[in-house]
Amino acid sequence: MNLSRYVRDHYLDDTPATTALRLLPRALGVFTMGYALYVIASPEAMTVPTALSGQVADPEVATLTRAVLARDLACGAAMLLVPSGAALYTAIGIRVASDLGDAIGFGLTLPTQDARTSSVLVAGVFGAVCALSALGAYGPRRRRDRAGVRASKK
Repeated sequence: MNLSRYVRDHYLDDTPATTALRLLPRALGVFTMGYALYVIASPEAMTVPTALSGQVADPEVATLTRAVLARDLACGAAMLLVPSGAALYTAIGIRVASDLGDAIGFGLTLPTQDARTSSVLVAGVFGAVCALSALGAYGPRRRRDRAGVRASKK
């Protein structure tokens, strides 16, 4: 059973809470884009906490960091711009998979235990929040007639 569809069909109506739930994936997309642009402009914002550089990132590390954040920029743009439904579920899935990959990769390979721990926590929590945002990714709810049959699209 599709959890998102079950929640939508049984518990959600047109309330402010439902509207907020539908906006959550979009808000996370905006946040992702903002963070990505910030780190692309200043790679040290990521390389220093991950112990990949000192106060100034080496050019090679800065290049790789910018490339990774370009991926995040694309994920965030997709979460913001694609239509609700399957496309948004896909965008969220890509974002969650990226965060899982970051958590595994950084958790296994960063140079210090503190950097590994904090990176796994940040990527893991953000990935989990993005995964939960899929509950709001469904398309517009179609009304049912009295017999319980979905009304056709006009």
